Amino acid sequence: MQARLFWREPGFIGAGGQPDWTLMATLLGLLAGAIAMAVLGLPAHRVLRRRGRVTLAPYVLAFTAIGLAGWCAALLIASLFGPGDLRLALYMLADTVVSRPGVPLSAAVLGALVGASFWCIARPDRTAPSLRSSPSSPGDRA
Repeated sequence: MQARLFWREPGFIGAGGQPDWTLMATLLGLLAGAIAMAVLGLPAHRVLRRRGRVTLAPYVLAFTAIGLAGWCAALLIASLFGPGDLRLALYMLADTVVSRPGVPLSAAVLGALVGASFWCIARPDRTAPSLRSSPSSPGDRA
């Protein structure tokens, strides 16, 4: 979605190639997002659980920050494969934030949605019942 709304299509793609370009951009975005959430999201989940932050709000805030950090990292890593240097990548990053704030905002919103979804699936506020507190079989209650 972000690629469809905010990227300019390359000039060599005609009208017939547009769905292929959008599909490829979507697949690459899904791959980058999955890697970012595996590398940053799972450790964030462990840290939040260890510190006792198991409600929805800390997860949404943490994953929003991860979404923004992932977007910045993707842009900076992509600059390694281009003809420009790091200064140009930082300029492009700042220019995108100032001139098209919808791009980083969409990364933040997507991170918040992923964080809320992760919290709803993992439900860290619910603890598993302890094995010692329940009897092992109904006949053990004697």
